[in-house]
Amino acid sequence: MGPFIFVIIAAIAVFPTLIAFKVIIERIKAKDVTRDRGLIQFFISIAVIEIIPILLIFYAYSNLSRVSDFNEIIVPGLLIFVFVAVGAFFIFLQGNLGVPKEEKQQMRIFTLIGIALMNAIPMMCIIGLLMMAF
Repeated sequence: MGPFIFVIIAAIAVFPTLIAFKVIIERIKAKDVTRDRGLIQFFISIAVIEIIPILLIFYAYSNLSRVSDFNEIIVPGLLIFVFVAVGAFFIFLQGNLGVPKEEKQQMRIFTLIGIALMNAIPMMCIIGLLMMAF
């Protein structure tokens, strides 16, 4: 499994976060919930979503083994960066499309919070990959 455990962890963390962001932001745009209530629901869903990746991070860190060559972690690192880039693009797209002018600033803050929460686990995965190399 080696370095690819971190790719799996990043995928398990990023894609459900994107789904939760899309669901909550669509409910806010449709005025089903207020922005504050939607933000609370988003934080709760992120807390539930990130339980499994955090447990897997503990597992991966406890079973770290040094790789023989730095090239072994390039592909997993690039895959993690692709997940983060796709996620950031998706969140920016969802946060900007169909938002009224008066709510643009509030949605921008919500978008930046979503990106920060989405990037937390992949950053730990990159650190784990670097720990395997050095």
